[in-house]
Amino acid sequence: MKLSPAQLKFIGLLSGIALVVLLATYFYLHYQTTRVVDETRELFKQSESTAGEFTYVDINGNPVNLDDYLGKVIVVMAWASWSPYSNTDLSMLNALSGELRDRGVVFIALNRKDTLALAQRYLATVPPLPELLVVIDTEDRFYQTVGGYAMPETVLFNQRGEIIQHWRGQVDSDTLRTHINSVLQP
Repeated sequence: MKLSPAQLKFIGLLSGIALVVLLATYFYLHYQTTRVVDETRELFKQSESTAGEFTYVDINGNPVNLDDYLGKVIVVMAWASWSPYSNTDLSMLNALSGELRDRGVVFIALNRKDTLALAQRYLATVPPLPELLVVIDTEDRFYQTVGGYAMPETVLFNQRGEIIQHWRGQVDSDTLRTHINSVLQP
């Protein structure tokens, strides 16, 4: 079958458009990934607001600086008192933290946007979480920086603070354990 010059011209035009769309998509995604990585690195620096107070505090109101955990594998799960998954996910994260605590892994349950008092009231209704570092982010900075749009969001960082995996929605303990082990192995 021989194509007419008009058909060849049309195919060439479609190919050109497809190439432009492909390149635009590549550069957009590259920019977004670079932006998220750069902004995420900022999460591991001294995180103070203009008022001089730390953006992150633990459940007892003590300041938390994520930079203190560089050199360890870090798992951060965003949770909120209004999320129906929080009870189950916090319990799973607590159990996994207890299992892996001696292997250089830090588990952070980061509450998004609840006040400290509201988070404390919610945590009083769930089983104790002694293995977790529970952090409050009233400004929702972490969630926005990692491009969050689902609940929960779980982010796995390597020892240099680079995102290795980002789960949107629930992640099961076997999947999380497998990914953590892959980061821990040389």
